[in-house]
Amino acid sequence: MHAVGQGHAVDPHVPTVSGHSWIYGFSTYVLDPSDPFTNGFTAGDIW
Repeated sequence: MHAVGQGHAVDPHVPTVSGHSWIYGFSTYVLDPSDPFTNGFTAGDIW
């Protein structure tokens, strides 16, 4: 089954996700503007 839109074949199926989930916790992240590593850092390869 295909629908035609603007001259192109379009798949009309919409995926569906189902199941169960649980909340295990909440977190708050704070970035200090004076932190020189606010965006993280990369460790050199020592191998």
